[in-house]
Amino acid sequence: MRFRWRTYLRSALSEEAVIDVVRQYLEAWKPEEIARLPASACPGTINSGKDLIRETLKVGQAHSQFTGTRASLALVQEMLLFLTQASVRAMQLTPLPGESVESLQRPVGGKVLSEEERKLFEAPEPKPEQAKPVKDGD
Repeated sequence: MRFRWRTYLRSALSEEAVIDVVRQYLEAWKPEEIARLPASACPGTINSGKDLIRETLKVGQAHSQFTGTRASLALVQEMLLFLTQASVRAMQLTPLPGESVESLQRPVGGKVLSEEERKLFEAPEPKPEQAKPVKDGD
């Protein structure tokens, strides 16, 4: 999940689905990685798009004031990149004042997905036991 988050965000078709992706992503972080983040870069509870934006701004502020190690900076930047993209996706799925949810197009990278494309994103990940081992020379 943590390293395929772009696919999951693209396939999210509602703000609630984006928030679910955010929760799963954050749960995928190891405790020792979280411990390497500055306290100000650890997201709090995210239950809505507004919470997501608030926490994204908080991590962005921590990034702008960062004074730790390069390894910790890489983790802060990973967190910030994910939260920023999740915030963008949530806003793409939120109607503007005067728009109805039904008329809202759901762009992904500037493109509205066809039913076929949407099905591709909704396909489950292959289970590890289904993967075939790769031999040298293949």
